[in-house]
Amino acid sequence: MAWIVTRVVFAAALHPSDHALAIDEEAHRGPAPLRVGVEPIPIERLPVTVEGDRLSIDRMPTLDGKNLSRGGQIIVDQLALVMRGHDDVTRWLIAIAMPAATEAQRVGDAVRARLLAKGVAADRFEIITAAGSAKIGGLVRQRAAADAPFVCPAGQEVHPRPEASQPAAPTAGSPAAAAVPATQPGPSTAPAPAKPPASVPAKPKPKR
Repeated sequence: MAWIVTRVVFAAALHPSDHALAIDEEAHRGPAPLRVGVEPIPIERLPVTVEGDRLSIDRMPTLDGKNLSRGGQIIVDQLALVMRGHDDVTRWLIAIAMPAATEAQRVGDAVRARLLAKGVAADRFEIITAAGSAKIGGLVRQRAAADAPFVCPAGQEVHPRPEASQPAAPTAGSPAAAAVPATQPGPSTAPAPAKPPASVPAKPKPKR
């Protein structure tokens, strides 16, 4: 019995978190350094970009009935911001292709209406549609001359106010108002006073 007891090896107390470790590895338990690879956050590309004369549109605007869906409005709104931000471009060309020609025409009409609603002039862009794989893109067709004078966009011209061209009336307490008398005397309309009668010299009394 004593021989059996001397041959028994008692295991050390194990931590519940590393119960899978062998007994001979229990002494090496401790904090282990972990290396976590950190990757840079990718920058999301905008759905509409201009590269030279190429207008890239990554997503096809979708329809909700006859009008653009909420997602389609966001895409076309971004397109309108890009078009309005490039004042040097006087003419854009937007091409839309869908499997059916009628469907492409519907998308083109909805895109045109949204661009007009967002302030893009009708003479600044042209939309063509055709049947084919679903794609949308654009090109710069015409640019303004480098020395061309700046022209306000249509509907955003500056007009002078009519009241600004008229002199302002002096207000009470202003120096201009103090220089002008409140009332100016005019010619009197009262009748002139009557002249007193001329005095008649008294006759001398006769001497007696």
